Amino acid sequence: MGVVSWMVGTADAFLVDVAESQFGAVASNTGTIVLLMVTLSLIGVCINMAFQFRSMDGASFFWYLIKLTLIGLFAFNWANFNAVANAVIGGLDYVAGALVSSVGGGGAGATHFAGEFDILIEKFSQYLNAIGSNLNWMTGAILGGIGLILLSLLGFMTGIVLIFAKMMLTLMLGLAPIMIALSLFELLPISWTGSGVI
Repeated sequence: MGVVSWMVGTADAFLVDVAESQFGAVASNTGTIVLLMVTLSLIGVCINMAFQFRSMDGASFFWYLIKLTLIGLFAFNWANFNAVANAVIGGLDYVAGALVSSVGGGGAGATHFAGEFDILIEKFSQYLNAIGSNLNWMTGAILGGIGLILLSLLGFMTGIVLIFAKMMLTLMLGLAPIMIALSLFELLPISWTGSGVI
């Protein structure tokens, strides 16, 4: 196992636990508020359908009920939400692994993504050793030392970038109950996308 795979694997195991506990904490703290929002929204929609302040037909009401059902399924149930989140993240990892391995011609997939960087660092070290073996001993030693530092920095920076990306996904997973609940109201997602929050 290479250094990038080790860094990403260790951080990933930790961040999965953090995402689950954060999701649970946010869902438990906002549960009553979201239930109140859903109840008030449903009462408002029923009153609107009766008095037709804003025109709403049965099909719109049906899709609104579907939205409420999906919010109920995913906003407060980690198992359901995690299944969908893992499918999305796994798909992104698969595409990223395919892009990285297209340079080296290796396999693709979520398991190969961090490993492809390790293979790339290993190939660089082999090239460095081949170059150093053709030099005299002092120049080869200096080149080996510089190469060691540069390859270590490459592995460190690659691991840090991958870990920070997973940290941002963990933050988004932790805030997911709030964002799912706020998607109940039509104006909020429009203002989020317009301001660049989502």
